[in-house]
Amino acid sequence: MIKEIVSLNPNEAFLSLRHFIKNNEVPLIEMADIIFHLCEQFLLDGNVDEMRKGGYYSITSELPSLIAGLYDQAEQNELLRSKCLDLWDVLYRSDIGNTRTLTQQIMDY
Repeated sequence: MIKEIVSLNPNEAFLSLRHFIKNNEVPLIEMADIIFHLCEQFLLDGNVDEMRKGGYYSITSELPSLIAGLYDQAEQNELLRSKCLDLWDVLYRSDIGNTRTLTQQIMDY
């Protein structure tokens, strides 16, 4: 299944991964490598402008919660947590999804 997901275009791959995780109740930490791979494809391959304009809505709306969930599950793995924070920084700087709102809520807590 993972090879099939990675072979799809990034938008379809992300949606397939999200569907697989939800339907199979797979812990995010077990899917960390593929989550990072797909995030890097989106964020580093020139899709940021399209995401900011509202393209890839399903991805931009779920990506912050996916990264936050992975961060929470990686509580004993500093390398994974660091990668999550690096991705969060990219999302925040790029104003993708509700990252800024979630960050403000965390700061207000």
